[in-house]
Amino acid sequence: MQQYHPPIYVLAFCTLLTTLVLIFVGGLVTGTDAGMAVPDWPTTFGDNMFLYPLSQMVSGLLVWIPDDLATNLGQGILTKPIQEALNIDENILSSTSTVQVVEKDQAWKIHDPVANRFYTILRQEDRLGVYVHGVLFEHSHRLLGTLVGLLTIATTISIWIYNSVKQLKWISALALLAVIIQGLLGGLRVIENSIVLAIIHASFAPISLAFFTSLVLLTSKKWSQSPPTTDVSQVHRLAIFASGLIYVQLILGAILRQTAQHLSAHILVAILVAMHIILIVRRVFLDMQTFSGFVGLAMLMGSVVILQMALGIGAWYSEFQLGERMPYMLRTAITSGHHFLGVLLFMLSFIFTLDVLRHPSGETTSSGLSELGQIKSG
Repeated sequence: MQQYHPPIYVLAFCTLLTTLVLIFVGGLVTGTDAGMAVPDWPTTFGDNMFLYPLSQMVSGLLVWIPDDLATNLGQGILTKPIQEALNIDENILSSTSTVQVVEKDQAWKIHDPVANRFYTILRQEDRLGVYVHGVLFEHSHRLLGTLVGLLTIATTISIWIYNSVKQLKWISALALLAVIIQGLLGGLRVIENSIVLAIIHASFAPISLAFFTSLVLLTSKKWSQSPPTTDVSQVHRLAIFASGLIYVQLILGAILRQTAQHLSAHILVAILVAMHIILIVRRVFLDMQTFSGFVGLAMLMGSVVILQMALGIGAWYSEFQLGERMPYMLRTAITSGHHFLGVLLFMLSFIFTLDVLRHPSGETTSSGLSELGQIKSG
């Protein structure tokens, strides 16, 4: 049997948890239109990303500008003095930006459609504070991404030093490669201000999650032991198709959130996903009741699907029916929750699929995954 190393498992598990948090914050970045809140990469408004002041990260404060510019702002149009005042470091305000008076002589909003960036300007005593919308989420997303990268490096090095199973070593190396690619995609999305790269970046995240999930399972104590023989033929294909459909659904969801297009395809695949999960739950309860691991996962997937569909209806109603009439925070909570539950469902389905592939069915072995769990380390 494969040797169990608790420290490696703990590292892999921490990496997976941090990745889930990273994906959740990434959903908030998209849900709050904060993807371009910080205009440069790998720096933050020209500063070292790791040395950017916490106070400015939390508040989003970009710069203080003279109080006399309030007269220009009060006109509700973008004047050259305002544009020059906001053109600092890596931040460039386009000439097509619009100014909205929120509260006369006190508060204004500026939207830059070219950079997809939002500013709030507040009068504070004898000066005006310019705040960039979404800096907290976007900058936190970058810092969490760095943490995931460091944890992945630590996990990969530990596996290559202390584990002799070649397949596991190469899976950890691929996980590290996936993190590097994901980080570069995120950076290029900012540099190029590209919606296409934003979609690719979001669509690649589940692939990284799948690698980390695999590492957690393969380094766990459970997978160091031989699995019991059980007939998994009834759910073998269902599990694989369910995981594939959920991944397609996540891609369609990324396209929908970025472009507001292909809603019909998103709904259609959602129905197919729900049907596959229902069939899996039915098969597990009919044929595999004695295996608590399968039953627990099936029940959890079924529960997540129900909640996911409820939030999906809520997201459709809030984004395509109510729009700005729904409170901003409630809209963000619904859409971001819907996105995160989709990612969580993918992870649960992927775990279920790997567990099914690991179990020998009758006299035969389902796949190489079952062999991996039984390889003796030297």
